[in-house]
Amino acid sequence: MKKYFTFTLALFLGIFARGQQDIQLSQQMFSKLNNNPAATGLSNYANAYLFARQQWAGFEGAPRTIVFNANTYLEQIRAGVGFSAFGDQVGNNNLFNVKAAYAYHVRIGRENYLSLGIGAGFIHRKFGGTTVNEPEVDPEIIRMLMGQSRWKADVDLGVTYSTPKFIVGLSATHVSRFLYTNDRNSPFDWFNLPMNAYGFAEYAIDLNKNVRLTPRAQVSSVFSTHRNDTLPIKDKIDWFYEFGALVEFKNKFWIGGTFRNDEAIIAMLGIYLGPNLRVGYAYDYKYFGKTFTNRRSFGSHELMVNYRIRIFDNDDQNIDFAPRFFD
Repeated sequence: MKKYFTFTLALFLGIFARGQQDIQLSQQMFSKLNNNPAATGLSNYANAYLFARQQWAGFEGAPRTIVFNANTYLEQIRAGVGFSAFGDQVGNNNLFNVKAAYAYHVRIGRENYLSLGIGAGFIHRKFGGTTVNEPEVDPEIIRMLMGQSRWKADVDLGVTYSTPKFIVGLSATHVSRFLYTNDRNSPFDWFNLPMNAYGFAEYAIDLNKNVRLTPRAQVSSVFSTHRNDTLPIKDKIDWFYEFGALVEFKNKFWIGGTFRNDEAIIAMLGIYLGPNLRVGYAYDYKYFGKTFTNRRSFGSHELMVNYRIRIFDNDDQNIDFAPRFFD
């Protein structure tokens, strides 16, 4: 009983903290568009991705996430265009985000590209309340937010630099939150997603003609607001990092793993079901700080389906050299 109460209490506190950090996909390397619009069109393929994620499996009200995005490169405008949408449910609270993305590609030399991207759309959040009696949160705040929902404009910015073997990127999501300064000292600031910043790098290493290793690192920060018992009182920057690697066996299957600080160790595997279809799976083994736990209920499951159509041949002079080897 104590275990379930602890989880429920953490879930309630997450009502105010979750959303402070963007959705974290365990297979993020396959779909950088989620948090960096500059990655739009950086592939030899037109891609469509669908992710389904169940976090903390086994607990009622645990976060559930669906993500869909699609993108391609349009040679006529020398740019990538894309679309993304996701839905996130935590208990009775819901988040929906939809955005269009555009990235202008500047060729530097024959094989290197600088990409400048922007994503724009809308966020919808609905507060459905909680049954947990938490003394640190004023019940009046719960009463004010109960059943409320809001639509908000949402804008992301990003930049990437890529070579045939290397890619690095910087981005910021929800930069439009600064348009809503009137909400800052109000409980209704819950409807605004705080700005998140990201930096990542990947490098592809050919171990032989059939096997490629790609190490990856990412650092992210969340410009969050900490609250007292009634209202937000101060800003704080929280930092997160992750390191991992993926090994692909030439158009057949891949395996990989990621370490995410103070949160999870992630195992990944995937398979090619044909030239145009791939399926991947990831499992997050939850741990807290330096203490590992064998409680399976804290594990998270994520399924990815990718359908792609080749738009450039390898000898095409206009090819976008994408260091994402699995493209």
